[in-house]
Amino acid sequence: MQQETPSQGQPQDAAAAKSNEEKATFSLPKSLQWIPANWTWPKIRTAIRCALAAWLSAILFVIPAVERHMGQASYIILITAFHSPPSDPFIAVLEREVIICSIVAATSAWCLLGIFLANLTRTHIDYTITLAQAVTGRYIEARPTLVLAAFVFVWSLALLYIRARKGPGPYFMGTLLSCICLDITITTAVFFPFPHYALCKNILIPLGLHSCIALLVSLFVFPQTISAHFTSRLQGVLGPLIKHVELHRMLKGISVNSEGFAHRVEDIRKSTAAAETAIVPLAVASRLLPSDLIYSRFSPMDFKAFPDIVHRMAVRANGMDAYFSLIRTTSKSILEPASTHPGAHDNAEAELQEDMPSTSTASTTTSTLRPRSHQASRVFNLSSRKSRRLVMLTRSKSRPSRAARKTEGTVGMYDDRHYTSHENTISGDSTDGYTQEATHLLLVGCDTLLELNQQALQTALDWLSTARKGRFAFWRSTKQKNDDWRATLDRLKRLRARLEVEIAEFRKTSRMSVVDPYKEALAAGSQKGSDQPSHRHLFHCYVYQYQLLRFSNQSARMLDMIISMEQGRSAPRIWTPVKRLFVWNSRNLLDTDNVDDENPDTVEGLEPNDMEVLGTAKRRDPDALPPTNQFEWVMSKAYSFLKSFGSGDALFALKAAILTILMCLPAFLKETAPFAYRNRSEWAIAMSQLTLARFRGDTTFGFTSRVLSTIGGGLIGTCIWYISSPTDEGNPYGLVAVLAVCFPFFFYFRLYAPVASVTNTVLFLTIMMVVGYSYQDRVLALPGSPGRGITVAWHRLVLVICGVTAAFLFSFLPPAMTIRSYQRRLLATTSSELGAAYCSIISLASTPSEKRSKEVIASLIAVRSKLNRSAVLKQNTLYEFSLRGKWPAKRYAKIMDLQLALSYSLSYLLSVFEQMDKAWTQSLLARTRFLDPSFQGDVLAVISMITTALRTGEPLPQITPCPLVNRFYSQSSGDMDEENDFRLPKRVTTETLQDEQYLMFSVGMSTAFDIIRGVDELMVAAKEIVGEQYPISGLHKRMAAVKVSAWRTGDNV
Repeated sequence: MQQETPSQGQPQDAAAAKSNEEKATFSLPKSLQWIPANWTWPKIRTAIRCALAAWLSAILFVIPAVERHMGQASYIILITAFHSPPSDPFIAVLEREVIICSIVAATSAWCLLGIFLANLTRTHIDYTITLAQAVTGRYIEARPTLVLAAFVFVWSLALLYIRARKGPGPYFMGTLLSCICLDITITTAVFFPFPHYALCKNILIPLGLHSCIALLVSLFVFPQTISAHFTSRLQGVLGPLIKHVELHRMLKGISVNSEGFAHRVEDIRKSTAAAETAIVPLAVASRLLPSDLIYSRFSPMDFKAFPDIVHRMAVRANGMDAYFSLIRTTSKSILEPASTHPGAHDNAEAELQEDMPSTSTASTTTSTLRPRSHQASRVFNLSSRKSRRLVMLTRSKSRPSRAARKTEGTVGMYDDRHYTSHENTISGDSTDGYTQEATHLLLVGCDTLLELNQQALQTALDWLSTARKGRFAFWRSTKQKNDDWRATLDRLKRLRARLEVEIAEFRKTSRMSVVDPYKEALAAGSQKGSDQPSHRHLFHCYVYQYQLLRFSNQSARMLDMIISMEQGRSAPRIWTPVKRLFVWNSRNLLDTDNVDDENPDTVEGLEPNDMEVLGTAKRRDPDALPPTNQFEWVMSKAYSFLKSFGSGDALFALKAAILTILMCLPAFLKETAPFAYRNRSEWAIAMSQLTLARFRGDTTFGFTSRVLSTIGGGLIGTCIWYISSPTDEGNPYGLVAVLAVCFPFFFYFRLYAPVASVTNTVLFLTIMMVVGYSYQDRVLALPGSPGRGITVAWHRLVLVICGVTAAFLFSFLPPAMTIRSYQRRLLATTSSELGAAYCSIISLASTPSEKRSKEVIASLIAVRSKLNRSAVLKQNTLYEFSLRGKWPAKRYAKIMDLQLALSYSLSYLLSVFEQMDKAWTQSLLARTRFLDPSFQGDVLAVISMITTALRTGEPLPQITPCPLVNRFYSQSSGDMDEENDFRLPKRVTTETLQDEQYLMFSVGMSTAFDIIRGVDELMVAAKEIVGEQYPISGLHKRMAAVKVSAWRTGDNV
C-alpha cells in the first residue's frame, strides 16, 4: 500500500496543480482578445489623437455661434470625426481629406447648377419666404421639381458608379458624404420659390471645419510620418517571420507522427499567414513614401526596397511550409476503400481492380531506388504515387451519400479510373518509415542557418525600432553619436559576415547530411537499392533546402540594405517630396477593411495589357473585322464606349439611381413633402443608397447590420445625452465632459475592433446623430425637429428600417447579382490569369527578361490578393436566400485553395528558372515537356475549358485531356536521347546529388509536377461545380484492357 500511494497521488497532484493553474490564469473570451492584442502605446496614442480631434469638433459644435454658422446640418462635424479620423500620418490624412472634400465640393457644384436651372423654370419667385413658410409645401412646382429630380438621378448614377467601379478605398467616405449632401440639398431646395444657394453650405462648412481639425491634430498631436508608419507596418511583417523561423527550429527532435508536431506545424502556417496578411497594409503604406516630409538620417525612399524583400521572404516561408504538406501526404495512406453502395461505378471499379496488381497505399513523389542499377541512376523519375492526391480528390468527391446520389450524379470517374490504372501500372514498392529520419537530418543540417536567419530578422526588427531615435538629441556630443554609430555598424557587419559564411557552409557541407543515406546505393555496382529510402525523401528535403537558401539570401539582402543605409546616411537632414506631393494610383488605393462591390471580371493591381505575352495572341471582335479606315475606327470606339454602359457597374449604378428617385418621391410631391421634411426623409434616402450593393448577399447583410447597429447606436447615444443633460434643455459643459470620457474608448473600438466596417460606421454615425440632433434642437429652432434623446433614436431607427427595407426589396429586381455567381466568375478570371502567368513563365525560361519577370510576379501577387479578398466577401453568402438548395461552399473553397497553391508553385518555378544555368534550364524544359507543343496545347486547352466552364456555368466534357500527369510521366520517366539531353548527367552519382544546380533542377521538376497535378485537380474540382456532359459508355473497359496488357508486358504507357 505504501508503494501504491505515491503512484495514485501523483496524478491527483498533477490534476490539482493543473486545476490551480487554470484558475490562476485568466483568459479573455475570443471575441475580446483584440483588446489586449492592440494595447500598445503606438496604437493607444493613435486612438488618443483621433479622440482629441473629435472632442475639438464637439467643442465647436456646442458653441452656439459656431453651430448657427454651420447651419441645420451642423451634426455633420461629429459624424465625419468618426468616418474620417486622423489615424494616419499627416500626408495620408491630407490626401484622404482632399479626396473627400473634392467629391463633396463637386456634388455641391452640381446641386447649385441644378438649383439654378430649376429656378429658370419657376413661374413664381419670392425671396421673402422663410424656411418655416417654405416647408409647408405650398410653393412646390412641377417643372422645377422635375429638373431637380433629373439632377438627383444623374448625380446618384455617377456617385454610385464611382463607388462600384473604384471598389474599396477612400472613395467610400467621399460618396457617402456626397450622397448626404445631394439628398439634403435637393430635397430641401424644392420647397423654396427662389434659388437657395446657401443650402450647400450646410454640408461644406462642417466638413471643412472637420478637415482643418483633422489636419492640425495629425500634424501637432503625436505626429507620425509616412516613414514611421511604414516602418511600423514593416515590423508587423518581420514579427511573424521571426516566429516562423523560431517554430521551425523547435521542430527538431519531435516525432513527425506526434500531435505536438502537428500542432507546431499548424502554428508555423499561422505565422506565415500572418506575415502574408501584413504585407498588404505594408504595400499601401509604401505608396506615399516619396511624398513624406521628415527630419531624419534616412530618406523615405531608402526604405522602398524593403516591401519586395519581405514579400519574397513570405513566399519562401510558404515554400518551406510545403515540406510538411509533402511528408504529411506521404506518411499515411490516402487511398480510400471502395464504396459499399451498389451501382455501375462499383462494378466498373471492380472490373479494373480484378485485372490490376495490388500496390502499396503509400504515396510518393519520386521513384524508389530499385535494385537495378539503371533505375538507381535515373537522373529524375517522378513516381506516379504522388498523383494519388488527385485520386483521393476524385474518389472522395465522386462518391456522395445515398441522399445526394438521388439528385446529383458522380463526376470525374474517367479521371479517377485513368489515374488508378496508371498508378497500378508504373508504381513500385516503397516504405515511408524513413520520413522521421529524413526530417531529423534535414532540421539538424538547417538549424544553424535557421538560427542566423532568426538573428538577422530580429536585428532588422530592432534596428527599425531605433532607426529614427536620436534625431533631436542635440545635447549629445558628436563623439558619442559616432561611437554608437560605429558600434551599430560593426554589429551589423559581423552578423552579415556570419550569415554569409553559414550560407556558403550550408551549400558545401551542411545540406549534404540528407544525401548520406543514398551514397551506398549510388556506389558503383551496388545492389542494395531495395533497402534504401525512396528518392522522394531527398527531393522533399531539396525543396525545403532550396526555399531556405532563397530565404537566407533575402535576409542577407536586407542586412546589406541596412548596412548601406548606415554607411551612406551619417547625419540627419530634412527630406522633402522630390517629385510631386502624391504619387497617386487608384489601383493602390485599397482599403482592406472594405471588400464590397469588387469587379469579378478584373484583378486589381494589373495593367490592362499585363497578360499579353505572345505578341500576336490577342483578343478579337468575333462580330467584326478590324477597322480599315478612320470612320470605322471612330465607330468602333463609340461602340465600345456605349457597350460599357451595359457593364455590371453601370447597371448597378442605374438601378441604384432609380431607387434614389423612388425614395425621393415623397419629398418631391406637394402633398407628402411636408410630411417627408418633418420626418427627415433624407435619412431613409441616404440609407437606401448606401445599403444597396451589387450583390444581394451584401445588401441583406447591410440590412441586418445597419438595423442592429442603429439600435445599439441609438441606445448608446440616448444614454450619453441623458447622462450629460438630466433635463431636456441640454448642458453643453456636461455634454463635452461626457464625450471627453467616451471618445477614447469609442475610437479604440472604432479603429481596432474586429467587426464589419458597415457595422462600425453606422454604430457611431447613429450615436453622433442622436447626440447632435438632441443638442441642435436646443440652439436651432428648426421646423420638423426630430426631438431629443430617445425620440431622435426612434425616428432614426424607423427611417433606417424604411431605407434598408427598400434597398433589400429592390435588390431582388433585375439586374440582380449574387455573391455565388460572383465567386464563380471571379474564379474563372483568376484561372485565366494563372494560365497567362504560366505561359509567361515558360516564355521567360527560354527568353529571360527582368522587366517581364517583375510583371509576372506582380500579376501573381494581384491574383493572390484578389483570392484572399474574395474569401472575406463570400462570408455574406449566408445572407443569400435560395429555395433551390444550399450553395456548395466547400467546392468553391477547394478551387480557391487549388488556385492559391498553383500561384505559389508558379512563383517557385519562376524563381528556379531565374537561378538555374541555361543548360540546366533547357534540360528541365525538355524533361517536363514544357517545350512540347502537343503537351502545352493540352495544358492550355484544359485551363481554357476550366475558365469557360466557370464563367458560363456550362458542364465540362466527361473526357478531357486530363489527367495531364500521365503524359508528363511518359516523358519525364523515360529515357532521353543523348543529343537532346543537354548537360544533364545520365547517371546519378554522389557528386551529382551534391551539385546545387541539380538541387534546383530537382526542385524545378517537383514544382513542375505540382503545377501539372494542380491543373488536373482544378479540372476535377471544376467538374464538381458545373458537372459533366458528352459521356461515352464502355470506354473504361478498353482503358483497363490496355493498361493491364501494358503492365503484363512491362511496357510504359
